Amino acid sequence: MGRWFWQRLLATAFSVFFWIFNATLLLVALICWVLLGPELVVDFARGQLPWDFMVPFVGFVGAPAIATVVRFRQRQKTSLRLFHLFYGIELPLIILGLVRFLMLRQLVPATGFMLVSLLLGISAYGYLCWLEDRAPSPWQRRFQKISQAFLVIPGVYLLALASFYMLPILGAIALHFQEIVITLPFLLPVSPFILLVLGLLSMPVGTGGLYLYHWSQGWRSQAQPWYRYLGGTAILVAVWLSLFWGLQQQPQVQAFQLLEQPPQTQEEQVALLDQSNLIRRGLLNAYLMPYRYLGVAQSNGTIYYIYRDNLNFSEEDSLTLQKLHNQLLSPFFAQGPPFGSGDRTGLSSYTQEAAALYASFFDHPILRAEEQAITAALESTFERRSAKASLADINQEKVLLANQDVTLNPQGDWAEITIHEVYQNQTAEPLEILYYFTLPESAVITGLWLGDTPNLSDRYVYQISPRGAAQRVYANQVVRQVDPALLEQVGPGNYRLRAFPIPPRELTPSLGRTEVNTGDRPREMHLWLTYRTLGTAAGWPLPQLKERRNIYWNRQTQRNLNTPKDQWFAKTIPNALPSSAPNSAHPQTHQIQLTDTVAIAATPLPDGPPTLPENKTFALILDTSRSMQEQQSALRQEWQWLAEHLGPSNRFDLYLARASALEPVRQDDISLADPPDLLFYGSLQPMEMIQQFVELHQNQAYDAIFLVSDGTTYELSQNLEPDLTVEAPLWFVSLGGLPIAFDDPSQEMLQNSGGGATTTLGEAVQRWQVQATPSTTNAVNINWVDGYLWQRINLNGAVLSPSPQGELSKGFMPLAARQWVQYLGQHQQAQTQEQLDAIHELAQTYSMVTPYSSMIVLVNDQQRQELAAAEQQGDRFDRAIEDQQPLQSPNLESSTSELAPDSIISGVPEPPLVILVGAAICLGIGGIVNRRSS
Repeated sequence: MGRWFWQRLLATAFSVFFWIFNATLLLVALICWVLLGPELVVDFARGQLPWDFMVPFVGFVGAPAIATVVRFRQRQKTSLRLFHLFYGIELPLIILGLVRFLMLRQLVPATGFMLVSLLLGISAYGYLCWLEDRAPSPWQRRFQKISQAFLVIPGVYLLALASFYMLPILGAIALHFQEIVITLPFLLPVSPFILLVLGLLSMPVGTGGLYLYHWSQGWRSQAQPWYRYLGGTAILVAVWLSLFWGLQQQPQVQAFQLLEQPPQTQEEQVALLDQSNLIRRGLLNAYLMPYRYLGVAQSNGTIYYIYRDNLNFSEEDSLTLQKLHNQLLSPFFAQGPPFGSGDRTGLSSYTQEAAALYASFFDHPILRAEEQAITAALESTFERRSAKASLADINQEKVLLANQDVTLNPQGDWAEITIHEVYQNQTAEPLEILYYFTLPESAVITGLWLGDTPNLSDRYVYQISPRGAAQRVYANQVVRQVDPALLEQVGPGNYRLRAFPIPPRELTPSLGRTEVNTGDRPREMHLWLTYRTLGTAAGWPLPQLKERRNIYWNRQTQRNLNTPKDQWFAKTIPNALPSSAPNSAHPQTHQIQLTDTVAIAATPLPDGPPTLPENKTFALILDTSRSMQEQQSALRQEWQWLAEHLGPSNRFDLYLARASALEPVRQDDISLADPPDLLFYGSLQPMEMIQQFVELHQNQAYDAIFLVSDGTTYELSQNLEPDLTVEAPLWFVSLGGLPIAFDDPSQEMLQNSGGGATTTLGEAVQRWQVQATPSTTNAVNINWVDGYLWQRINLNGAVLSPSPQGELSKGFMPLAARQWVQYLGQHQQAQTQEQLDAIHELAQTYSMVTPYSSMIVLVNDQQRQELAAAEQQGDRFDRAIEDQQPLQSPNLESSTSELAPDSIISGVPEPPLVILVGAAICLGIGGIVNRRSS
């Protein structure tokens, strides 16, 4: 048995391994295609999946099939060509596809550079194989030299990476040799899959050694002097190394350093503002680390502990090896504090800290401000996110609004409007839809229903529930994938509507998302909403969209109103719209008796502005947070209005609310001639600004307080219950538009103080002036809104005369009751459970949504029992702020990326792992030896 025998034996063994490996991989690839392929293809066709993510999946599935076909068609079937095909082309392509598809979600320049380098190495090797049996032309010889020189880069890199693990594995084999021999027979049933893993693990040694061998062959076979060949290789390597180092500058390190200490002076704030672009890039990179990197390099202590604990290396030598290992893998790992510092050791800790720092510096939630970048990262994964509609689902087109019908029922100067919408899910997962919308502040929502069909008799009916209890029950049902719907009032005229689950469409393995026969399974969701509103000169107001999630509409959407294709609704329904009760919409006076002692009066007021106040003292609180910089033009216009209309005859005290370490400022009796020169920095929330005002105002009496801010505060709010009271009506003036929602403490402070929310100082002053007008002996002004003055009338035992509107007045009762809730909140403060329960009982009596009571649709007795239990809890009115959830992790962090001394591999790897890795290394080395001897 000479050398020839051993060569033939190795060749036969490798050929058997090749066919078993490819057959097993083809089976795995087929399963992956059936489970993931159709959906990924459809997502790619719809533009929801980037091409650089789809191509590796196709490569992983197609590489073994192509390699098998190529091997069958080869005329010269030798182990030499088989080894070339497997380690030179097929296996690197498979590993490249797996790394891209399973480990690297969103590519950054450094990771993209490394993948391109390996792909160029594979291409160079393939080109050399193609030239083997050909007589190359002069230009082909030039490309041949370049290709041979380029092989040294992936070859050295792969072997260097494998070298860190070869010594520990060989030591483990020697230590566990007897156990390995005993274990081998038990692994025979799964031997095809073991061979598959062996082939994948042997790639660094086999491919790296093969590429370096071909590079050395080029050195020996070149007709030109050896130093020219080495010189060309050195230049290529130098260029590659310069790019390798240059692309690893990750901005989050400097961003965290800049924001480590709060600025103490305005000069320090200005210096940080000048670095805004760097800070933005750094915080965004840190926030998306779970989607861009495999872990934090400095917290990866695998090599350190293996060499120190298992091979008895010194502390210093183990740490040096770990640093070299981390540097080799630095393109794939995020940069953080030095290894062993214990600070920010995980990707999730970076995400949380980045979100907090972004909000405190830019005064915007990072999920809103960086919506496009974050959406791109979320789409770079095959993992399906939760069904709950989060900030990441804003404006996503997943659920089609298939049909929208609006029914108008006018009743004099008010009308009842019913909206019926039909939703069709365009994905294979059950989804939640969410609307933030506004209605006139005087409008009241009186009904909400869900159904699987348009049949009204089959609808699920709403319940009126305390806001906190309804929110918690709804959230629990979404987790359980059971149908609920929830409608909440989250501001003076702000509402949030959520419905779940919109039934998914079905997938077939061959066609992707297609309609299939699902029997009795729901195919769509129907939703009905009813509200009552006062008419305006322009018509009957319709809901105005502030934000949508998952839901969209297009030309396929069927509507019975003439609505612009890019809008949810037009602003109004014209008065001329045909209806069943074409009554006059001319404003009328209403008096509605709600109890034996209380009636509500609604009196239309002239359209002209009221008389402006004189000799009054006002507090003006200015928000100086970062987001207000976008409203500087609007702020100047408001300041000019004050100077022209109120400045000469009223006193204004200015309060500058400040973030960071700077103290807030109070300026008494300011001149309105010129607006103050402000620096906008940091993040402030309404309750923080009110807290600063309370601390500075020193019992100064004011007729009204105007807080001038913008509409970017809701998700950043802290749902606290501070012990704050103000002695004058508080008006929130939101430049650039009202926020999509108010946190409950802020909303209640506005209501309890007798104030409100507007978008201009002029409107706030005028509404305050009307509401502050002295009342008569038996009437108290409640609100002036939407052209009507609402008053509480004390009947003192009297009974109102029958209304000339007759039955129409009964339908007006919910509108009057809505203002009675406003009065109770203002005069009773609505702080004790008894007071809140009394207001909630009023909402139940008149079947309406209020700031304290929500509508929830439930579909089974278990849900109703859970709601009944929640309504008995002491926190039934405590509602959490939505959309403060962190970015959903793609679960990339493995146990080896964040190692602590007490959680490291105990002793040495277990025998089955030793068998796999050791055999893989031997397989790669054996192949190289066989190639060299041939």
